Amino acid sequence: MTVTSKFDPRVSAISLNNYDNDSVRDAVERAANSLGWFEQERGCFASVVSPGARVLIKPNWVLDENQGPWGIEPLITHASLIRAAVEASLKADASHVEVGDAPLQGCNFERLIAKTGLKDWADELANREPRFKGLRDFRRTTCEFVDGVRLAAENQVPEDQFVLFDLGRDSLLEPITDDQDSFRVTCYDPRLLAKTHSRGRHQYLIARPIIEADVVINLPKLKTHKKAGVTCALKNLIGINGNKEYLPHHRIGGSTTGGDCYPGGSPIKLALEHTLDRKNMTSEFAPGIVIPLKPFYGSMGVAPAPELGRVSSNPPGRHAGNMDNKELVAGSTLYIPVFAPGALFEIGDGHAAQGDGEVDQTAIETSLRGRVQLTVRKGMALNFPRAETATDYISMAFDPDLTKATTMAIQEMVDFIAATWKMNKHSAYQLVSVAGNVAITQLVDKPNHGVHVRLPKSIFK
Repeated sequence: MTVTSKFDPRVSAISLNNYDNDSVRDAVERAANSLGWFEQERGCFASVVSPGARVLIKPNWVLDENQGPWGIEPLITHASLIRAAVEASLKADASHVEVGDAPLQGCNFERLIAKTGLKDWADELANREPRFKGLRDFRRTTCEFVDGVRLAAENQVPEDQFVLFDLGRDSLLEPITDDQDSFRVTCYDPRLLAKTHSRGRHQYLIARPIIEADVVINLPKLKTHKKAGVTCALKNLIGINGNKEYLPHHRIGGSTTGGDCYPGGSPIKLALEHTLDRKNMTSEFAPGIVIPLKPFYGSMGVAPAPELGRVSSNPPGRHAGNMDNKELVAGSTLYIPVFAPGALFEIGDGHAAQGDGEVDQTAIETSLRGRVQLTVRKGMALNFPRAETATDYISMAFDPDLTKATTMAIQEMVDFIAATWKMNKHSAYQLVSVAGNVAITQLVDKPNHGVHVRLPKSIFK
């Protein structure tokens, strides 16, 4: 990356009546001309982009849908400006041009670029112009909210696609850093943030394309922010970081107690902040080993078939029960065959976190309070429980023989695919092999072992 200390304080402002492509291209050209960037042969960015340079264009992509009645335009850099910047960079003889940002975690990236028309445009341009490398989502964590519950998907981009920078004591945050770990970030464990921002340490995980670029062209959306006022390019640091726990949002507390979250020093607001801290916390297994909390009920089931007689609650079975399936978090749907009048549903065995297999017979056991909706599906016939989460379809099976349990769980998924998508079973079997994920649910609830198969919903377009 070429670093220069040369600073040009000049600003060029161009007024437009609309966002049509020709008007925006013309405006970019006029702005560049007024700044002395323009050359006839290499266009608007001739003095900014050297021949052969790598260019990263950084827009603002916030959300794919406005949570108010104002549409998507306030949430994004307009597509016509992104197109104009890409075209101008290519005309300036850049060797590598890509567009990238990290939207809010809850943003559906594919929906955003489809809504704005950028997907079709980028696909077509990449097919005819090999120097254009497409649109990049820099987020390592995405999420969606199901019935008010945040469901996160972590490590969506490998960490080797980022560069860790530590500004240390040179950070402008250093003078306001204390020993009480006061920095906070929305929806994240404050202890994770304390590991990246504390006295003498201020770390940022920057997307590698930013670091490797010779030129970064910021295209911020002119918008306001509740705390920062007019943001302009102020929040661009957020859009080039891979994880939120590298980005302090505020300090806990009110202005009279050293915080900057609200005026004054309300004890009620401070108590609410500490409540949010507990909600966002993970579990520290040992110094330096942090377990993300993903609470679920280990046991959910109905009464087993009467002919089985008295049945222990320890092993799971066709009636579900002590499945210990860590995928069944809030927002999941569980289907259970019914064997007795009234079903006699039970739920319990709260786990804060657990790995597949639960190999030493324990998870992070906890007390849980939950809300469930029970629905009778009279037209549904099942051999074993089946589930659906925000991201996957899940089949399950249980048997003392682990191989048998695996075979039955796979067969359950094959039958589900064949019936749902009108596919022959041979093709369904092939689909499970190329896209399914087979996992051992638990090995410890004797005599039955559990196996489940996850089929990602994302493969169905």
